[in-house]
Amino acid sequence: ILFFYFVFQIIFIKNILTILFFYSIIPLENIGGNIMEVFIHHIYEYQKGIRNLILHTTEKENVDFIKNKLNAENISFIIYPLGCNRINIFFGAKECVEVIKNINKPSLTTYTPEEDFMLGIMLGYDRRRQCERYLKFKEREKIKIA
Repeated sequence: ILFFYFVFQIIFIKNILTILFFYSIIPLENIGGNIMEVFIHHIYEYQKGIRNLILHTTEKENVDFIKNKLNAENISFIIYPLGCNRINIFFGAKECVEVIKNINKPSLTTYTPEEDFMLGIMLGYDRRRQCERYLKFKEREKIKIA
């Protein structure tokens, strides 16, 4: 038991040091503060295997930083405009990003119920809630047709 405690402590300390180092080399206050901290944390979660696909929404002014960071980390991504001043960035595992590229719809509002369901599952959303959401979308489709 003592062995596992020490292993846990070592892993915990290593992860804390990784986070501190990762954040310390990027002057976040110069690039949108808390907004970019979330983006950096999304990269951290992807690299640790917590997520396979991330959808990050931010201001267009952050696009160069985001592209440079994702390219430097060799992470696949696709960027879609969101209105006049914002963007949606899908990034993560190459296969997941390729699925988004194959759906080929820049606006999430144009996704079919099936595409919306698949995206929610890929983003790691609660499966039961995604099923409920899908069924609601299908019910709305029936009402529109009738």
